[in-house]
Amino acid sequence: MGKRSQLNINISPDLLKGLKQTAMKSGKTLTTLVSECIQEKINKDNRDKSEEERIVSIEKRVESIEKAISTLSSKRNLPLKDLPTH
Repeated sequence: MGKRSQLNINISPDLLKGLKQTAMKSGKTLTTLVSECIQEKINKDNRDKSEEERIVSIEKRVESIEKAISTLSSKRNLPLKDLPTH
């Protein structure tokens, strides 16, 4: 597992109680439970960021295609509504 570091945080007594109960029910130590929760949050944030980057990329590609269609349309003097769609 490698070197370990210590993190001290202040949380509400109710949150600590809930964490302890959850750890006990799942058969995990409090340290393991909290570490897993933090890791899951980091992984989710990374997935969300990756999805956001893909969406931005797709939006840029769509914009590029729209510009190309508009350019073709204007060269042929066709209104966009008259272009064939599939």
